[in-house]
Amino acid sequence: MLLGPRLPQITADDLLGRLNSAQPPVLLDVRSTVEYAGGHIAGAINIPHEQLPARAAELMAHKDRDIVIYCRSGVRAGHAARALQKSGFLRLALLSGHIQGWHAGGRPIHRHH
Repeated sequence: MLLGPRLPQITADDLLGRLNSAQPPVLLDVRSTVEYAGGHIAGAINIPHEQLPARAAELMAHKDRDIVIYCRSGVRAGHAARALQKSGFLRLALLSGHIQGWHAGGRPIHRHH
């Protein structure tokens, strides 16, 4: 079942480069708060995917920026992207490989202590 147009994906290496640019994308981690605390990409906003419809307003300030969504493996990020599209967000992309791919590539993970 196809639920709207496929979202673009950004590779971890491309994202790493863009995070250091003048206009970095907004990172949205849609995993649970426990998963987020266990390790996430520095600077990511955590809104668990099931809370997104009720909390989309928190992202309105970023509506005109690129938003890169990730979860553990991709399923929740897809649900989150569709919810955001329904709220009028257009500049969305999924992180290819999600947090598993990011971590497997040896890229930095931020943890709360």
